[in-house]
Amino acid sequence: MYMDAVFVVVKFALRFRDALFNVQDINPSLYRKVRRLGTVRVYRRQLYHFKDYINVCRYASKLKSDFACRPLHLFTEVDTFSLDDLIKVKCGDLHNDLKVLVKEATAHVQSCELCQAKGFICEFCQLSSDVIFPFELKKVTQCAGLSFMVETNLLL
Repeated sequence: MYMDAVFVVVKFALRFRDALFNVQDINPSLYRKVRRLGTVRVYRRQLYHFKDYINVCRYASKLKSDFACRPLHLFTEVDTFSLDDLIKVKCGDLHNDLKVLVKEATAHVQSCELCQAKGFICEFCQLSSDVIFPFELKKVTQCAGLSFMVETNLLL
């Protein structure tokens, strides 16, 4: 009798294994309460912008394969997590994995001529010597309505 009850629970839980949950819709304050989850969200926001550079760069074959071997929702939907993702957040695996991927992508974009050519110049200060990118979340703010880039320190 006991083994049957355990099996029923496991079968029920298997239905949610591949389900995706939007943390922003469920409880947006989780990002503040669970620090590691907030950090993973920042990495995912950066990777969301990186994917546009990596997908079109002919010199980023290693990064393309690194992106391809991970679930697509990690790069396309910043607030969406699977149960597996949440477990990996709790034990730190997803945090470390995305941190390494962000470092590799940053190093590539900073050293690649093709990716550098896709950078932006600040709309306010017009300093052509300072190329800015949307994945530089601490340095750059992107206008949602007009899609232009501005250095964050100029908005203060």
